[in-house]
Amino acid sequence: MKRVLVLNNNEEDLRTLEQTLRASSFDVRTTWSGREALELLTSEEFDALVVDDYLPDMHVDSFLAMVAKLPVRPIILVMTPEPNLKDTKRFENLKVTKVVDKRLLHSMPQSIGLLLERECDAAPALESAVSTPAAIRTNSHSSGRKS
Repeated sequence: MKRVLVLNNNEEDLRTLEQTLRASSFDVRTTWSGREALELLTSEEFDALVVDDYLPDMHVDSFLAMVAKLPVRPIILVMTPEPNLKDTKRFENLKVTKVVDKRLLHSMPQSIGLLLERECDAAPALESAVSTPAAIRTNSHSSGRKS
């Protein structure tokens, strides 16, 4: 079962995302706090991180910069009210996988599923480029996912 951490300050959106993701067989953890999310990301393994573009306890860019420095990183989706090219470029520089429209919460399981599938399809190509078993283990751990 794929694990998703949802970070959103809007209680209604948080509940909707949690229910929608659970209904699609994701294991879901939720929080409204960027600081708590950082603690969870360093103590538990997640396949995906869904982040609202507004966090009450820290600026989202600062949060994402800290996540980018973690040794293990999940795919990252940032929710904005109206995704645009400027936001996409800004978040791309912070290692965000995809910027999504926060008005389309019910499509989040499909978005996450497709991104995880795409990442799994790319993993064998990465591993075949590495020549030693020790390097493969190191490479697979750096992606944040188990093989």
